[in-house]
Amino acid sequence: MEEKRRIFRLPFEFNITDKLGPWDVLLSEDAVKDMRQLESIETIELIMKTLKHISSGAWDKYKLRQKIPSHDIPVYEVVLSGPDSENLRILWDVDYEFSIRRYSYTQLVKVWTVSSKPEQIQKVLDNLVTIHDAYTDEHNSKCEILDNENNIVLPKIFGGDRENVILLKKVEDAENTINANEDNEDFGIDDDKMLEVHKMLVTNKFFPFSKNLIWSLALDGSDFTFQVSKIEHEIITNPTSAIVIGRSGTGKTTCIVFRQLASYLANQLYKVPSSNDDNENFCRRQIFITVSYNLCWRVKEHFNQLKNSAMLTGVKMSRNELGEKIKERVRKRKEIDENNEAIDNNMREEDDEKEELKKIPNSFCMLKDHHFPLFITYEKFSEMLLGTYGIDARKLTIQQENNADDDEHDNEEEESNHLWAHFVNYNLFKEKYWPRFSDDYRTKLKCELVYSEFSIIKGTNPEVDFLSREEYRNVSIKKYPVFCYNRDEIYDLFERYEKMKRWNGDYDSADRTLAISHAAETRMLGGPHIHEVYIDECQDNQIIDFALILKLFNHADSIFMAGDIAQCIARGSSFRFQDLRALMHQWELDRNPMNHNQQNTIKKFELNVNYRSHKGILNLAASVIELLSDLFPDSIDKLLPERGVVDGPQPFIFKGFRADTFFSDVFSGSEQVSNLIEFGASQVIIVRDDASKRRLKELNNNSIENIGLVLTVFEAKGMEFNDVLLYNFFTDSPALLKWRVILSTLEGYSKGIQSFSHEEHYILSSELKHLYVAVTRAREHLWIFDENVELSEPIQTYWKSKGLVKVIESVKEIDFSSNFTKKSSPSEWYKEGKKYFEQRKYEQAIICFKKSGNEVGCKLAQAYHLRNDARTSFVNGSDEKIVKQKFTAAAEAFDECSRPIKAALCYEDIHMYKEAGHRYVKGKMYEPAVQCYIKAKMWDDAGKLYEELERYTDAVNVYKKGGSYRKIINLIKSHRQKIDEKISRRVIRLINIFYRRENNKEMSEKALLLFTTKEEKIEFLKEHAFEELLEFYVKNEQFRDAAKHLQLRGRFEEAAHMFIRSINDENVIESLKCFLHLCRITLLKNAIDQSTKELDNLPNFIAKIKSKSSKSLKKTDQWMNLIEEFELYLAYLNKNFSKVHECIQFFRARKEFVAEFYAVYVWLQILPQSHIQAEYWHNRLQYLLRLCEISSSYINIMTQPQKVINISSTHINFEEIFSVIKVDDRQQKRKIHLKNPLVYLINIGDASENVDNWQVCNVFDVHKAILQFLVEYIFKCILEAGHDGRDIPDIGTHICYKYASCQKSNCRYHHVVPTPSVLHKRLKLACLQYTVMRQLDIFYHRRLLKEEQSAQVLGAQRWWAERLVKIHIRYQSPQTSCPEVTNMVLNELPKQTRNGFINLAYKIWLFDIFENPNDFEVMLKCMFIFQQLYYKWGINKFNWEMKKIKNLAHPDELSVGFEYYNGNNQNAIPVGNRLSQFFSCLYSDQVIPAITNAREFINYAINNADKVNMNTHDDFSNITTGAFSDLVSLMEFTTALVFANGSKHYNFYIPRSYLINYFDTFTVKPLIPDYRYASYRKKYPAELEKSFNQIQQLINQLLYKENVYLTIILRLIRLLVLIGLNESTIMPKITKFFKCLSKDVYSIKLIKYLEINATADLKKFLHSDLKETGCDSLVFVQYQQGATPKIYNSEKIVKLTYNSIKGFRSALRQIKSPIAIEKRVTATTISEKQVPLQRAEQNTSLMSVNNDDNEDENSNQFSVEIQEWLSKIHNSPEAKEAAKKIQTWFRQVYNQKKSHQIGRNSTLDKIYYDIKDFCQNASYWEIAKKQKGKKIVCKYNMLLKGSMVDIILELTKLQNKLDKIDNKLQKTIRNRLTDEEELEICLDLKEELKCIYNENIKLALESLSITENSVKHKEADIEWLESKLHEANSIIDGVKEWIVKSELDY
Repeated sequence: MEEKRRIFRLPFEFNITDKLGPWDVLLSEDAVKDMRQLESIETIELIMKTLKHISSGAWDKYKLRQKIPSHDIPVYEVVLSGPDSENLRILWDVDYEFSIRRYSYTQLVKVWTVSSKPEQIQKVLDNLVTIHDAYTDEHNSKCEILDNENNIVLPKIFGGDRENVILLKKVEDAENTINANEDNEDFGIDDDKMLEVHKMLVTNKFFPFSKNLIWSLALDGSDFTFQVSKIEHEIITNPTSAIVIGRSGTGKTTCIVFRQLASYLANQLYKVPSSNDDNENFCRRQIFITVSYNLCWRVKEHFNQLKNSAMLTGVKMSRNELGEKIKERVRKRKEIDENNEAIDNNMREEDDEKEELKKIPNSFCMLKDHHFPLFITYEKFSEMLLGTYGIDARKLTIQQENNADDDEHDNEEEESNHLWAHFVNYNLFKEKYWPRFSDDYRTKLKCELVYSEFSIIKGTNPEVDFLSREEYRNVSIKKYPVFCYNRDEIYDLFERYEKMKRWNGDYDSADRTLAISHAAETRMLGGPHIHEVYIDECQDNQIIDFALILKLFNHADSIFMAGDIAQCIARGSSFRFQDLRALMHQWELDRNPMNHNQQNTIKKFELNVNYRSHKGILNLAASVIELLSDLFPDSIDKLLPERGVVDGPQPFIFKGFRADTFFSDVFSGSEQVSNLIEFGASQVIIVRDDASKRRLKELNNNSIENIGLVLTVFEAKGMEFNDVLLYNFFTDSPALLKWRVILSTLEGYSKGIQSFSHEEHYILSSELKHLYVAVTRAREHLWIFDENVELSEPIQTYWKSKGLVKVIESVKEIDFSSNFTKKSSPSEWYKEGKKYFEQRKYEQAIICFKKSGNEVGCKLAQAYHLRNDARTSFVNGSDEKIVKQKFTAAAEAFDECSRPIKAALCYEDIHMYKEAGHRYVKGKMYEPAVQCYIKAKMWDDAGKLYEELERYTDAVNVYKKGGSYRKIINLIKSHRQKIDEKISRRVIRLINIFYRRENNKEMSEKALLLFTTKEEKIEFLKEHAFEELLEFYVKNEQFRDAAKHLQLRGRFEEAAHMFIRSINDENVIESLKCFLHLCRITLLKNAIDQSTKELDNLPNFIAKIKSKSSKSLKKTDQWMNLIEEFELYLAYLNKNFSKVHECIQFFRARKEFVAEFYAVYVWLQILPQSHIQAEYWHNRLQYLLRLCEISSSYINIMTQPQKVINISSTHINFEEIFSVIKVDDRQQKRKIHLKNPLVYLINIGDASENVDNWQVCNVFDVHKAILQFLVEYIFKCILEAGHDGRDIPDIGTHICYKYASCQKSNCRYHHVVPTPSVLHKRLKLACLQYTVMRQLDIFYHRRLLKEEQSAQVLGAQRWWAERLVKIHIRYQSPQTSCPEVTNMVLNELPKQTRNGFINLAYKIWLFDIFENPNDFEVMLKCMFIFQQLYYKWGINKFNWEMKKIKNLAHPDELSVGFEYYNGNNQNAIPVGNRLSQFFSCLYSDQVIPAITNAREFINYAINNADKVNMNTHDDFSNITTGAFSDLVSLMEFTTALVFANGSKHYNFYIPRSYLINYFDTFTVKPLIPDYRYASYRKKYPAELEKSFNQIQQLINQLLYKENVYLTIILRLIRLLVLIGLNESTIMPKITKFFKCLSKDVYSIKLIKYLEINATADLKKFLHSDLKETGCDSLVFVQYQQGATPKIYNSEKIVKLTYNSIKGFRSALRQIKSPIAIEKRVTATTISEKQVPLQRAEQNTSLMSVNNDDNEDENSNQFSVEIQEWLSKIHNSPEAKEAAKKIQTWFRQVYNQKKSHQIGRNSTLDKIYYDIKDFCQNASYWEIAKKQKGKKIVCKYNMLLKGSMVDIILELTKLQNKLDKIDNKLQKTIRNRLTDEEELEICLDLKEELKCIYNENIKLALESLSITENSVKHKEADIEWLESKLHEANSIIDGVKEWIVKSELDY
């Protein structure tokens, strides 16, 4: 039959190239051993030739079927003949097995031995006789040889499986089993012989004969693949993922290893490509994982031996070379045999595992092809994953908060850094956590069961970290029957365990797996692709472990799992193969198929043939599995019954024996002497648990160790023994009487037996598994003893009923001839001890080594045992002294065993670092020795050791820590080149600082010499020894460098003098600048403390500098500017106003902005020694304005940057003004000298640092401080000016009525003749004063003032506004008021001043009127100011308010200031409406209604003078005349209108002041004849008589206080004279009135008016009176028309003739005061060009004056309609509601803006505005737009204004933070109290900061800068910018990490 085509092949299978015959030839283990001893190639060739002949079937031809005469069995002997093969014989027979070659069962040849030793041949023959006796007839018939065909014997081929073939004879009463010794004897086979049969047929391995096998054997191959069964072969050749399930001893691990080897070699030798790679990949990367290191190590060794043997098959060499190799092999084997004992002593110690695994990188990313195949424990696998994902094992759990319950952390041990003390396995749980649970729980629950149950909560569902309480309650009882009735209690314990674990910083396997799993969700595993994963003993893991493995190796070709759930007694395991199959099935469904040619499926294989034990033991084990399956069907996999091949002795149950005499009764032999009892090395006593072991020892007075080895079930897992005594398993079982339920499974035993239930009998699930593990440890004999008959009876009955055991109930029944105990030789005990030692079972190892007499092994095992005991004590919180004693004992034991390294580790565990270091040195482990010395602070020892190792850098470091600086100096001198430059540099700096702090001059000089260059010395001295540096500079005549350094330190005067020590023009200029800096700071400081002490040396310095300066330098502009500024400061010291004034002009002419500021500042600082004169005050006010003008640009950029250009240059100027200096490489930093007053204005916080004599601050804090200084200083100056100005008569008081001739010493008025020129100067100065006061507006409205300051602003401004109106603007008299001057000055008012006036009138006076309509004083004042300032909007507002109608509840309720509306006594309207209508009508050219309304208002005012506030008082309770003065002006205006519109011939006399005040200023239209008013002219006399009556009434009212109202009365008398002059019919009444008055007056001038009777004389006197001071004159106005003009006398009265408005203005201009003409100020109201401009600026609606001769009537009508429309809107309720909404909206917007201003980041603003300006410059982007398009440029600009702004801001913030850290470090370094360790840390951090992080930020800022990199930015390269932004982000992350680190370190 042809061999099936396979992907995988075993290396030593039959091969076609072997050219064998039809017979498969199998070599037994003995045969292979025999062939290893062959010493010649000729013999080997002869044997190969013979075996090929046997394979050929030509047996007779080659005489190969020679039977042995002495034996009647079908075994054949071949005697070889050859020179080196004398007496060499081959024994062989025919059997049948599964043939890999034919893939079927067939006859084959088994070679039993190849030997020349008679005794060996005889022994084999004897065993073969036994075997053939045991064969059944059927088996023998299958082995019968067919007849020859052509002299060739062919093998029989069989169908079916071997499982159906009966191999051995059976007994009638037991199926497939020989039950008892008696039965075996019937066939002539005793137990011992059956065991030999088992060894020959089952334990023995058979190797297929092949050329590869022989070749590898010849080349000393050590291990080979053997013949496997059919199912095993299917597993090995399976190409896909699989699960292999089998009981203990069924060959699972063999299949795994062979499959791995076959796959590996398929790629290495046969070049089979990986199934999931497109390209051929001949490096098969495999990983083998298991929990046990011993298994892992054994598998690795086995695999490597197989692989190496397989690789030998490919070695090519000649026959002679092969012969030499064989001889060399023989020689080596002899040497090994001679030195076997020494080699055997080489044991794998516990730490060897760590060292072995250390060779494997702790990260998958670091794996290379040479690491594969990779054999690792699951622990190492987890470590690698932790390393791959960067997870710190010590941080897998989070420390509990400090407020945790007290009972959870009382007496908690000190935190340990040892991972073994923090990884919670069962032992740690039992020692550390279990005792912390309550006694109630610990009494009723088993520790190991609780621990295992936790794994169900935390390890069974890969989808969650752990099950919720509800999920745990709902877990299947059938799957997990343990604790099914009290799961809430278990969950409570779980929660408490987790809480304690977090508090202790511990973690368990599930924590680790979950942490890795979470990391794997977001990141691939990385590293080389893994093709195959093999996992053995998978039942020892949890499902979440496999979920993680499947997730990580999602792209693997296949994953092999092998295990046995019946052996699942690992504490903390909740493994089930059902769950694993489901998990792997889903994994295959979810992942992409790796092999597109075939469907990947998960195959399950079951192995049921046991190769370890015989049927006697296996049948018993099968019964346990049967019980498990019956009682707990879901807790174990359903497999085929486990089979043995050969029968053997049944297990013995000893019943009825006493525990205290059991061993002597049974195992002492016939003599029954207890002290002779001794088990052999392959015999063991297995007990239930540790408690059972302790009880057994106590029972035998600790002499049990002399009897034999004792293991718990858990300890025995994975081990094999010839004989096992299962001692008190049921007696000590926690199931107790629950074992009785087993009887319910037997027929006839159910009566009186409790029925099985999961809830009651859950414990049996675990106990049966323990029982299975215990009984399957035996290979040959199993003995069972239990002292408690009641507890053991159920299982014994069960077994007896099935005929599985033999019960011995008395000593008599024991056949002592068989001798239960079998003594072992010392070598056997040593071999067993070594096994235990390598499995870390040191207690058992000690016993074995003692019995072997190996003292070395015993001591070593004892040392490890002591260490484990010490660690246990540490974990369970034993007393610290006890722990230390135990670790010390372990260390001493290791010392005695010559294990200094392990002794050192013990000392390290208890922090005895000195002793540990000495041990490391002894063990030549110098690195850990140094570390221990360092921990012990044995710095000199550590340094000395480093020097011996020539690690001079490390030596320097430790000497530094120990303060051995002299040693460091010597070391650097001798080995500088071998010391790390960076470390050397740091240490040299540290040493220099140290000795300077110690004031050790000698050592300081030596330390300074360690610097190799002059530059390094200077750099150090700059930072740490300033005075020493100065000495260094001066000594080397480096005066300029010294001066520069002094300048950097802020010592300007010293720097100035140092500069001129080295005379040249450049140094002279630098010297001047230094002293200039000092002068400026002093001047600024002078505003606070008035001290100029720092300038005392200024004259001498100037003289000295002038003497040392060259002539050429003195001719330069720079010199002249600097010297002039020094002259300014000298003038300041000398109080020389004129020189300061010259300096101001000098600097202003040269546009020296900074110097001009200081010149103005100096002028304002100098105060006059005597009384303040008007000229000085004028200059002071002008300079104050100039200071405000200079400062306004800065104030604007700080408060409204968006409206300002040249922001950068303005900042530069003001930084220079305030001596602010930029910090190198810090765009956002500035430094200020500590004497600079700005320092006191900066909030010293995180953004500020004190360095030397400087305060280093954020640039925005500095700018705010500059702003604050300017605001406060200007505010102070203006407020002082406002206060001091009140005492200046020129502006603060009226002109004395006696003018300059007043003789009163206490007169407060201004004594001056009031000429127009004088009045002009007065008004001009007063307006200047008010203009200065209005400069506070910007501070007030932009909220730059403090609250108390803001409160002073409005009061001061209002005072001066009121004073200006009262004294200067309001018309007083023709002698002291000049309307031309007033109009001219008001027209020249700055916009800010004019608006201030308007705001005062509009917001204060006008609203006062609205609140009090009866305040006529304010009403008249407000309206005339509006008139003077052309503010029609205010007049309209007044008009709207006065039109508001008030409803009266009763006619008698009419309030003062109101009149009935249209005669209706139910409604009232303010009388002020009359005044408003007067102006409104005039605007509408309705003169007659205007006159009528004015008269009504005047009448009401006169009649109710006291009620409407006409008699006002000043602050001194003096009556003021302001209200009556304004009322008289209204009367004058009204009368003038009557003259203009009532005169018959349009000719009349009138003062020039009337023309200017009432017509020129307001409206000229009434002077133009209007024929609409022809009827009014008839009433002309009557109208004038009305005026006369009002005047008369008012004079009579005021006359009682003539001295107060004299000026008012005179104005009224002059008005009466004018009426008489213009209407002669009224003159008699006037004369009569004058005569009446003359009796009651005292004023001379008044009497003169009253005593003149003739009209001509009155006219003459009036004219003279008016022009007394040149401010007024009488004018005859004549309108030229067709009629003959009225003739007037030519007495020097000016005549004004006109025929149009334009003509009027032209004529008026000719007669104005000369002062107005000189100033060339137009007397018109506002020129046609000015009106629109002012209106636009003011947003007012002043009515324009129409200058055209023919005015359009429609224009007037439209104006009226507009007024009416506005009035309707104003009075509309809807309009009011809308206005409220608009007001609310404006307020919201304002508040939002305000809040934005408060929270605004000024740094962000500056960065953003700079970049925004850059982006908005279209010229920058023209080329980029052409090349890349507008869209790309727009996107680039968005990146600039978005991401780049954010990143630059972040970089700037970090830069500021680094500067702060640097300053803090520098302070600490300079502090003499800083200890050396802290000093070193600071130096290290400072160097890192300087060389790395500051530099990185600087480079990042430069790369993004729009100035440094503007050319690159203009290219609009988005990819470049994004890469730079990414780099910057990386730098930001790095800096942030460093900051956190620095904060932790420092």
